[in-house]
Amino acid sequence: MSERITIIGAGLAGCSLAWCLYKRGCDFILLEDEPDSAGSLVAAGMLAPVTGRAFNPSWQIDTFYYPARSFYSYVEKELGMKLWHSFPVVRLFHDAKDRRKFEKKREQDENLGLWVHETLEQVDNAIAEDGAVVWKGSGRLNVGRFVKATRAFFARKGYYSEGALPKDNTGICIHTKGARGLIEGSPIKLPQRSAKGEILTVRIPELSQERILSRGTWLVPTGENDGTFLAGASYEWDDLTNNPTQAGRAAVEKGISALIKSPFEVLDHVAGVRPIVRRSEPVIGRVSENTFIMNGLGSKGVLYAPRTAEILIAHILEQVKIPDELEVAGVLK
Repeated sequence: MSERITIIGAGLAGCSLAWCLYKRGCDFILLEDEPDSAGSLVAAGMLAPVTGRAFNPSWQIDTFYYPARSFYSYVEKELGMKLWHSFPVVRLFHDAKDRRKFEKKREQDENLGLWVHETLEQVDNAIAEDGAVVWKGSGRLNVGRFVKATRAFFARKGYYSEGALPKDNTGICIHTKGARGLIEGSPIKLPQRSAKGEILTVRIPELSQERILSRGTWLVPTGENDGTFLAGASYEWDDLTNNPTQAGRAAVEKGISALIKSPFEVLDHVAGVRPIVRRSEPVIGRVSENTFIMNGLGSKGVLYAPRTAEILIAHILEQVKIPDELEVAGVLK
């Protein structure tokens, strides 16, 4: 295909699409009309193979995990900077019943066992009377750095621009505007349940920076080796703005206090909106003759964005069928 492809929205999804096109040697423009508004800029970027109270491995993790790790390694080499930080997730048990639930699930689900590194009876500086399970293969992508560095890289090559889509554009457009696109119904109205999340940056000198702590609330090392962590995240379905709130801060602070014994200092407080269509399962596909969409990455965009982007590009360029579980047409029925 010789015509230029326009990607509308330069957050995690849009930047992932741009790298996929760049690797193929395609002509494209990554377009962002509100460069400071992307929720990706404040995302914690945690990738955990198992999440939630039910101890379920993430949806289709075998399909998406290894392509994601390979993708971020490739981007790091192209940009010449570190973006990915490997950290085990120490998931603290809520109580003895929660631990028994894990042990039973582990016996029944071989896939769960693949992600278990070990179980612990005690966790230093954590409130973990019933111990913890440690997930392997996890870590953090510095999403804000990934987005900003990607924009700068492609700007130097003439592939990134800030502004609105020209009215006379008739070529292929891929809309990746995240929660803003879902709320505005752009380019098409989708059923959605986007949720606001608030995140604190905290300093905890006494806490190990070699692991992620999680139990409802999570504490993720920033990777800067200066005693700083990202903590979050709250959920709010009614106030879908990027404005931090006192209620959100209080909820995260309460969660931190339930995780650790050490005092902490709050350094920063940000908010963003997760683009959710169906849990954290992305949707992609054609919505009109020359218009495509990639959205709904939710809270697991770091895991799903790279492979989802490649599937969509293969569909546009080579007519490769989109799997039914990702196809936006299934949401519109």
